[in-house]
Amino acid sequence: PVSGNRDIPQHLGLRHRAAVGLTEKTDAVALVVSEQTGVISMAEGESIREVQQDELMTVLGKYLH
Repeated sequence: PVSGNRDIPQHLGLRHRAAVGLTEKTDAVALVVSEQTGVISMAEGESIREVQQDELMTVLGKYLH
């Protein structure tokens, strides 16, 4: 499900909107890796934010314990 949230920045594409849509409808956390830049983003609920590679395990650990 693609999110209809208008707060998602316009430069983020369909993959990011689908990740947010998934997390809006479930209790999942979604990771998205930009095909063009390799930037990692994390979607949770109605929000999406960039995650630095060195903090990825720490951030995921919060959800996987």
